[in-house]
Amino acid sequence: MKEDVTALAALVGDLRAEARRTNERRLLVLHGSREACYASARAVLAATETDRSETILVGERDALPAERVAPG
Repeated sequence: MKEDVTALAALVGDLRAEARRTNERRLLVLHGSREACYASARAVLAATETDRSETILVGERDALPAERVAPG
């Protein structure tokens, strides 16, 4: 999982830099088992020191320290 988190953290860093350069937003979608996705998201947010105010979770429960929006 460490290699996956490292790769995701690099991707998040690239996406964030591109979004800031172009004054746009970026979306990261993780898929797989629910708990594995939440674990990866928590690890990537920690690794990239992402400000929680810049993060929104679209999901059915508060699984991350971020604003949550219900799907649908």
